[in-house]
Parts: sequence; structure tokens; C-alpha cells
Amino acid sequence: MLPFAPLLARLDAAPPTHPLCWQGWLVEPVAGGANNRVFRATRGILCFAKKQTIRDARDRAGREDAALRAIARA
Repeated sequence: MLPFAPLLARLDAAPPTHPLCWQGWLVEPVAGGANNRVFRATRGILCFAKKQTIRDARDRAGREDAALRAIARA
């Protein structure tokens, strides 16, 4: 199992709105994005970013995917 798999499951189940410590991880929401939720998670020398796409009628994930594919084609 990946060392951060339980952390990813925790963030999927209940995304934090404020910094929190969980099982040795410091998880901090990163402000500024309107289309996604981004978190920074650190534990010792490990440091990860986790991005969660907000799913709603605006299809933000689909639009972002289309934009990234267009950039890759260009």
C-alpha cells in the first residue's frame, strides 16, 4: 500500500476546511482556487499536494480535462 493511501481516503471522506493533524500528517487547505480544492500534506520529509475537483453542473473537471488535452495537442 502507498504510504499516503490512508491520507487520500481521509481527505476524500472529509475534506478539512482548516489545518489539521491526522496520523502524523499536517494537512493544510490551499486557498485561492474557485474550481478545485487543494491540500498540502506534510509528514517528515514527505510533502504532497492533493487536488479534488468540485463536481457540479458546471462540469469543471470536464472543462479542465479538455483544456489540458488541448494544451498537450498544441
